[in-house]
Amino acid sequence: MSAKLKWMLWQAKKENDEFCPVKSFHIGGEGILDEQIIRDKIFLIIKEKNLLLPLMIKTYYTKQSPSLNISKRDDKGVFTPGYPIKEEFEWAISEDYKIIHLKH
Repeated sequence: MSAKLKWMLWQAKKENDEFCPVKSFHIGGEGILDEQIIRDKIFLIIKEKNLLLPLMIKTYYTKQSPSLNISKRDDKGVFTPGYPIKEEFEWAISEDYKIIHLKH
C-alpha cells in the first residue's frame, strides 16, 4: 500500500490560548510542511484567497491499496480514491501570522 501526506486548511478560533477548528476552507495540498514551506506556500494562499486568521492546518495520510488503484467505468480506467488515515491538526497560524507547531 502507498500513502501520501496531505494537508487541509481550516478556519479556527482561539479560546483560552487554545486553537479550535471551526470549518474547512476546502483548500489543501500534498507534501511535508515545515515553517519555511508554510511561509512560502500557505501565506501566499491566505493572501490570494483572503482567508481569515487564525487558521489551523490538518495533516493526514491517504492510503490506497495497489490492487484497488484502477477500476473500470464505461470501459475507461478510473482511479479509486484513497482514504484518510492518521488525521491531526499539526499547525496553527495566529491573527498576526505567527506559526505555531501544535504537535509535540
